[in-house]
Amino acid sequence: MSAEPSLVPELAVTDCDVSVRFWRDLLGFEVLYDRPEEGFAYLALGGAHLMLDQADIGRTWRTAPFDPPLGRGINFQISVPDVADQLRQLREAGWPLFMEPEEKWYRIGPSKEAGVRQFLVQDPDGYLLRLQMSLGHRTLEQELNAAEQRVSSLVSGACSEDLFAQDLCVTNVLGCLADAVQHDPTQGHGTEPVSSDDLIEVMPSDRLPGTRARLVVTLANRIDGVRRPKDETVGRRGR
Repeated sequence: MSAEPSLVPELAVTDCDVSVRFWRDLLGFEVLYDRPEEGFAYLALGGAHLMLDQADIGRTWRTAPFDPPLGRGINFQISVPDVADQLRQLREAGWPLFMEPEEKWYRIGPSKEAGVRQFLVQDPDGYLLRLQMSLGHRTLEQELNAAEQRVSSLVSGACSEDLFAQDLCVTNVLGCLADAVQHDPTQGHGTEPVSSDDLIEVMPSDRLPGTRARLVVTLANRIDGVRRPKDETVGRRGR
């Protein structure tokens, strides 16, 4: 049992017993204590604590009608050692997910990101829960170096005489750039020829720290350099 946190949400629920079975049996929470006569239970999983309170038994604070789904506009992030445990229990119970598992990296500083594997599920009353596990930290420089290596191996394909092969190569290059900048620079372009100006146009400057901006411009210029003779010969297609 972890130390009691300073913030503990209390969720108004329609049936406390049903909610307890979901939180305990499918998500792995432990009931620390309850008051069945009041439709109340206090649960915890690691450092995540919450209270369940059945509406209209005893005192219920209502700021608006309890129309489902409850908890609109909020999701509860719950950190666990391995989301596979909860996923297995939910799938065995046939409980639907709101969002399938994904890997996501969030910037937590000028040059550092934190990664998580996460999914979303709604409890019996519709409260949205985001369960996640840590994937650790990485520096943007590490990610950029990896992206530059992938791009370098693809740029040579832009010298092909085959225009389709050129466009396909450029699309793959831009996909690698997207991995590095957490933004999809090919959106709206498809396989049309893309220049460095196009790249900068679709990438807001406030999303690009200096090192990444330089990488994008450098690689885009390399793409332009090998494509320009071909484009001048056949003409640039319209968007």
